[in-house]
Amino acid sequence: MAVTEGKKRSAGATAAKTVPAAKSRAEPSGRRRQLVDAEIYNVATELFSTKGYGSTSLQDIADAMGLSRPALYHYVRSKEDIIAKLVAEFAESRAHELAAVVANAELTATEKLRRVVIPTVRNVAEHPQRFRLLDRCENELPEELFKKHRAAKRAVRDAFVAVVTEGVAAGEFQPIDPSTTAFSLIGMCTWVAWWFTPSSPADIETTVRSIADLAVNTVTGAPTTASKAQASSPVEALQSIRRQVEALEIQLSNTQ
Repeated sequence: MAVTEGKKRSAGATAAKTVPAAKSRAEPSGRRRQLVDAEIYNVATELFSTKGYGSTSLQDIADAMGLSRPALYHYVRSKEDIIAKLVAEFAESRAHELAAVVANAELTATEKLRRVVIPTVRNVAEHPQRFRLLDRCENELPEELFKKHRAAKRAVRDAFVAVVTEGVAAGEFQPIDPSTTAFSLIGMCTWVAWWFTPSSPADIETTVRSIADLAVNTVTGAPTTASKAQASSPVEALQSIRRQVEALEIQLSNTQ
């Protein structure tokens, strides 16, 4: 009887010791899932960019990952799940971030402009392929995601318009058309997806700050005699921004 009880205690102790070990083994699987999820996201983004969202199947993603389709199902159920994550993380979250900046009553319009430009440029500069994908494949998105992406883009535009309108009203910015200026500034921020190729994180930050400075200078700079007469002209505002963007591109290309 004593021997039996001793065996029970021994078995119980052994079982107790194996519990932490089981937990320890479970932790790497969680980390592994995160790594695999990220890889699936990156591979799918590349395939969507090269083949088009509509022409890419879940089997294509599985093949590129070196996984069977059933194995891929363990991580993602459909390609819609992947593109939905992209829209949520890349477009909707940025729209929410900019809306919070606009609503901050403690910031001046100039400070707000910097704070909407900087994350916009950084987001595109760090993930240019994702931006290009959404830009090119928007019309291929499922209807619900199409609506969400369009809404996020409108929210970004509205944030820029609101900041420029506030700056003009406060006398911080030149008397320029808010809508045209907003579209021009957004173009300045997102065009990096096509021309900018960073060699290091420092390159990204340099470009982000340079474009933020350019954006502020564009709307706050003292107008010349000729521009004073046309300061409210949308065409003049757009041409001015284009000239400065071209100058910035030349400057950055000479430093790379």
